Amino acid sequence: MSLVLMLSFFAVAVMQMAVPVTASLLRDVNGLTAGQVGLLMSAYLLSYGPGQMLSGWLPVRVGGRVVVWGLLIVAAAAVPFILGWPFGALLGARFLQGIGAGATFPAAGYLMNVYLPPEKLSRGWSSYAAGAAMGNLFALLGLARVGQLGGLAGAFLVGGGVVLLSAAAAWAQPAVRARPNDSPHEELPLGMWAAVRFLFAKPEVRLLAVVNISVVTLSVVTLTWTAEFLREYHGASVALATAITAGYAAAQLIGAPTSALLLRRLGRLTLLLVMLIGMVLAGTALALSRSSVGAFVSVFLMGFFMLGSFTPSFALIPEYVPARLAGMASGVLNGIAFVGALAGPWVFGLILDVGWGYRVGYGAFTLLSGSGVLAVLSLVRRARHGTIPALQEQGTV
Repeated sequence: MSLVLMLSFFAVAVMQMAVPVTASLLRDVNGLTAGQVGLLMSAYLLSYGPGQMLSGWLPVRVGGRVVVWGLLIVAAAAVPFILGWPFGALLGARFLQGIGAGATFPAAGYLMNVYLPPEKLSRGWSSYAAGAAMGNLFALLGLARVGQLGGLAGAFLVGGGVVLLSAAAAWAQPAVRARPNDSPHEELPLGMWAAVRFLFAKPEVRLLAVVNISVVTLSVVTLTWTAEFLREYHGASVALATAITAGYAAAQLIGAPTSALLLRRLGRLTLLLVMLIGMVLAGTALALSRSSVGAFVSVFLMGFFMLGSFTPSFALIPEYVPARLAGMASGVLNGIAFVGALAGPWVFGLILDVGWGYRVGYGAFTLLSGSGVLAVLSLVRRARHGTIPALQEQGTV
């Protein structure tokens, strides 16, 4: 199960990065402007977050097969890029891809929380996160090369093929095909909006939302602007700037398993706090970096701590909500994070436009990410005061 879900996140990450790694082809060969390429990226993110929030209830009704449905939508939306359709079609396809990709996340959370034993849940989230890191790295190093050799059609053909293989692997799992009434849990007598109200009535869920927004916003800003920062401030070549940015994805491959190993020793809340503090310190170091080497180390550490926070953050959800709603909660929380992060690159750009510079931009968003640290400290305080007895019983504080 964990391997199949990791492969699904791998495939989603590959297609998410497909436009950024083929941006030069879209501009030079397909004649798109930089603004149009940017819109293709934004269209995906615009639907990816709401896609998770709106589809979070589906697994509760129809089961884990939503993973396969989402992957098929992602694969189908690659066709306009393969066939070289006009910009309007490409824009619609990317919006559709975001919806499909977004639907896979809460479905994966549903499957892990319903079918994995509690002692294996953290490891399941860790392997799932590693799938995204491997997908990002494959796109940056592999799919980009395919695009150079086979053009835009070749890159999206390979990416779409990866997604279809992932969908086939997922459908082969009986748990994915099972209906909710075949699962080992009773269905909760809640409608969709009642379930959302139930989730956000819990202060712990609201605090986790703050954590996720702080992490995703700093991550999106870093991936969007670091290459330009390296070229303008440190005189790095395009190749070097790309390689340093790829270090972010490489570090995530280390962050996910390391987080899983440390989880038993430190506990979920303590580990989450350590990872968020590390991310804030790495962001500060990036803003103050004086060389390409210093920037690389900072970006690498940010990738490590960012994905290192993923496992404890999502593994905490079943401590606060029923197992059948944990998948929906994971989708809603991650979706809110991406919606909240949408304005990040734009605001950073405004900071540059008024002449305040990259260092002020990184400093401002690093300071904002400190809200996640405060949210975790609040969770720790609530647990120690007996507000969350389940956490104390399981030794996770």
